[in-house]
Amino acid sequence: MNKKEIIDELHKMGYEVKEETLVKNGVNVLGVSIIDSDRFMIPVFHIDDIIKKAESIGATARAVAEEMLDIHNDAIRESEELDKPLLFSKENFKKNLYVAVQKESKEDIIKRKTEFEGIEKYLFLRINAIETFWTTKIKRGMLQNIDMAESEAWEIAEENLAKEIQIARMTSPFVQEEKKMFIISNKVMFRGASAVLNREAVKVFSEIENVKRIIVIPSSIHEMILIPCYENEDVEEELKRCSEIVELVNEEKVDPTERLTNRAYLIAF
Repeated sequence: MNKKEIIDELHKMGYEVKEETLVKNGVNVLGVSIIDSDRFMIPVFHIDDIIKKAESIGATARAVAEEMLDIHNDAIRESEELDKPLLFSKENFKKNLYVAVQKESKEDIIKRKTEFEGIEKYLFLRINAIETFWTTKIKRGMLQNIDMAESEAWEIAEENLAKEIQIARMTSPFVQEEKKMFIISNKVMFRGASAVLNREAVKVFSEIENVKRIIVIPSSIHEMILIPCYENEDVEEELKRCSEIVELVNEEKVDPTERLTNRAYLIAF
């Protein structure tokens, strides 16, 4: 199966298709969308992932096209139910605005550097849909359309993120049993690695664990791992070892579109 077969099936069903190259966390992916609406939030399908999944279950190009159309129509119906026009109202925009992180990029979006070398933060909209999320990265023109200053957008997005931060203890086969590790993310575990940027939350965590140094492992764009460093530990040696683990796990387990950097970081208070 290939892209042309799927697009041909959509054409036979009477639909126009838009192809575009998307940048997903620094990785170029081919996006395909069905054009029959002027709604703002239209699903963009990552065609390579769809083909891979279809081939694994033996689906036909026709079946894939029909499933894509079902997802598209569900998205449009939900958009209509939520009364989302081509441009959001300012209040709807504010409610759904968040901060996420990715590898440093040249994308033309609203973004800033972070304290973590090689990682940038950016603004995006996250709309809750049926068993998924619709998302779009924010460009300056979008803020102009709703008469919102960039500084205000960052403040609102960071406040929304702060309300969702969660830190939970975890276990890992890569670290000794006595080593305490914690996942920091948002409540939906989706593009939640940015939670680590909230210094107040991390400081409260350090006080609870009674430490002044924390190793941060950037496990993916969805979450990070916090490792408290106690007084008797060799932090430099632990930092080196954690960086080696990050590189290994990224190579073997993490999708390239969800990877951050191949190193660990240190936060000190």
